Amino acid sequence: MMDKNGAIVFDCGMNSRIIEPFNSRIPKFARVLMTYNAAMNSEHTIELRVRYDECDPMGFVHHANYMKYFEIARTDLYRARGGNYREFEATGLFVVVVKIECKYQMPARYDDSLTITVKIDKITEAKIVQSYIVKRDEQNIVCGSVTLAVIDRDGKLQRIPDSLRNPLTSPESPQS
Repeated sequence: MMDKNGAIVFDCGMNSRIIEPFNSRIPKFARVLMTYNAAMNSEHTIELRVRYDECDPMGFVHHANYMKYFEIARTDLYRARGGNYREFEATGLFVVVVKIECKYQMPARYDDSLTITVKIDKITEAKIVQSYIVKRDEQNIVCGSVTLAVIDRDGKLQRIPDSLRNPLTSPESPQS
């Protein structure tokens, strides 16, 4: 699709666009620009394949494994936003789960290819609330939410640091 300025526009979903000027003498690798907005930084999707050891004797993914899938998506979101959990924890702060909710709609099975989407719904001074959708093909199989807090080495509740609010723009953010 072309926009009104003659640029070719590709929709990448999650409120992003790739724009390639139609008539440009700039080399192709330099012509592709991606525009981001806050919504793109607050949502992330990963893919994973169900492993045999994650299933119960009936052949379904054991319910506890969805919490692991949430954690994998959550750390990948932070990494995609420019953060690094290992370096964050080296500062003496730790992200902990204080509440988790999960609604199972249908089972996943061994070797299913799943997509897990995590979205930051809310960040306050003391907590981060994220929602999750696990899909097989385009079918929702699990939905959930997680409330996170930050503590120090002594277990004392801390204010959510800027490096977790927006790692890409935070001067204190460790980069991966």
